[in-house]
Amino acid sequence: MYLLQYLPLVLVVLVYQVVQSESCTKVTFVDALIKIRKKDSINFLERFTARITGCIVPEIIAEQLGEITVLGIECYNQSVPTLQEGAVSNLPEIDGLVISYSKVKRIRQRAFSNLARLTSLTLSHNEIESIDNDAFYNLNSLVYVYLSDNKIAFLEFGVFSTLPKLLRIHLDNNELEVFEAEWFADDANLHTIDLNHNFIRSIHKNTFKPFRTLNSLELSSNRIQFIHKDAFDNLEMLETLYLHDNRLRKLEPDIFKGIKNIYSLWINGNNLTYMPDKILQDLRSPKLFQLTIHTNPWQCACYNNIMQWATKRTKKVFVVTGVECFSDDNPVCLYPSENEDLCLENREEDLNKIFYEMYAGPCGE
Repeated sequence: MYLLQYLPLVLVVLVYQVVQSESCTKVTFVDALIKIRKKDSINFLERFTARITGCIVPEIIAEQLGEITVLGIECYNQSVPTLQEGAVSNLPEIDGLVISYSKVKRIRQRAFSNLARLTSLTLSHNEIESIDNDAFYNLNSLVYVYLSDNKIAFLEFGVFSTLPKLLRIHLDNNELEVFEAEWFADDANLHTIDLNHNFIRSIHKNTFKPFRTLNSLELSSNRIQFIHKDAFDNLEMLETLYLHDNRLRKLEPDIFKGIKNIYSLWINGNNLTYMPDKILQDLRSPKLFQLTIHTNPWQCACYNNIMQWATKRTKKVFVVTGVECFSDDNPVCLYPSENEDLCLENREEDLNKIFYEMYAGPCGE
């Protein structure tokens, strides 16, 4: 998926005068250095470079490299503020396209066209704020989309709806305040949704209901304070759920009832003091291996309930408590001033405040 980005490269530099293509009506690239992986290279790691003014299309590439079959293109550390219509076009054999660290702010409609075999599109580490609704039109083979590390705060309904084979969408490290199922087709078969490090505050009823094939849902390091009890209904194939490093004070008793095959559940780094028994009852997936709970202001009675539940299961669960990271001044749980042996939902004491007044920080700080 990130293969194009990280493989060591053998570069053959060829620079010729660039001509404009008839199919390129709006200039996207100005003297931009790109790396090209072509078919039938003797060395799989070999890359040819070209300087492009206009669009990345066969006619312009041919002026520099001759008639070749392009399989992959990489563009790093250039200045490409707008991917115009037809920016990358008419390359039917290309399977991977990377445009990163290139200050892209906007993607226009049909910026990528006639890329019949494109499976991986990486546009991470740019400054993207705006994506036109038909930006990814007719990319029928696209499986992986990486839009990480941009400035995306808003997406049009249907922006990914023309991608019938899409399996992974990475929107982490952006500025999104909501997630909308309407960004995708009704019959989307997504396996991974990565929304880590955004500004999402709440997850509403049936938010992920259309995504029955989802394996991994990543919502860590947002600002989530509320999750509706039906938010994860129908996610029977979900194996990994990241909810850590948010602002959750409460988990609804039925919140995980629809998750039948969970393997790894992360709820650490929130403001949780109480765990309903119903949640532990619903976490009966035989696949469940890891439950990460540390850095929450747990009542010690509730914390002990979790640990006892884990040891009584037929198949043991590895509960990550973070004990190895804690000093004498760094609590794992708190004893309330009254009824300390009871795990109660509504405590008058602000255990969260007490916990973080005592908390010295995670490992290594």
